[in-house]
Amino acid sequence: NFAANLYVNYSSGYDNTQLGAIQSRVDSYTTTDLTGSYTTDNGFRISTGVFNLFDESFPFYDTRTANFDTRRVDTRGRVIFLELSKEFVF
Repeated sequence: NFAANLYVNYSSGYDNTQLGAIQSRVDSYTTTDLTGSYTTDNGFRISTGVFNLFDESFPFYDTRTANFDTRRVDTRGRVIFLELSKEFVF
């Protein structure tokens, strides 16, 4: 009835090829997510977890509109959630 997951997300460094970028190298970074759930015999499930458990900062990305790569980072930082759900079987 119990489940747990630990995810380690690694994003490698790369070169920013955008024209006009002063800093061309974007560093790598790693985040860790931890989730868990419990399901009762009558179909209720409670899930909880933390995304970006250690609140890692994302690397600097040099562009005119933002200092982060919107395709690769979640700007919310650490996210904690709690979810309650019920499964219905027909």
